[in-house]
Amino acid sequence: MKKVDLDSARGRAVTARIISIIIEDLHPYEIVSVEGFKKMISYLAPDYPLASSKYYASKINDTHVLALSRLQEILGTVPTVAVTANLWTSQASHSHLGITTHFLDEQWKQVTRLIDCMELPGDQHTAADIAAALKERLQHWHL
Repeated sequence: MKKVDLDSARGRAVTARIISIIIEDLHPYEIVSVEGFKKMISYLAPDYPLASSKYYASKINDTHVLALSRLQEILGTVPTVAVTANLWTSQASHSHLGITTHFLDEQWKQVTRLIDCMELPGDQHTAADIAAALKERLQHWHL
């Protein structure tokens, strides 16, 4: 069977679904290299030439950049945003800061979006250090 071009409409459609599986189900890029995944694609889309994990990683990065841009656009139009911050330490003793926004969309539906998740440097656990990190990230998002 003749394989479709990855840049064709069909190729882009199958690639989009593979990217969706990786993102939504939190799979590693390397899932495209395992036998079971290869067999599934071969059965479901025999005309699709499965690419390398690096190819899908670059497509996911492109998707991420687009999503960030869209979120920045949306946040730019919202008159009021509530922000929550979460701090935690992993089992490996790494401290993290998560920042979430909450707002109402044009239909008055509540929307929640994680805008940042970052590791805090090992010695920066004071209120002043956390406030500085939070301020820097909120300024980055123009909030």
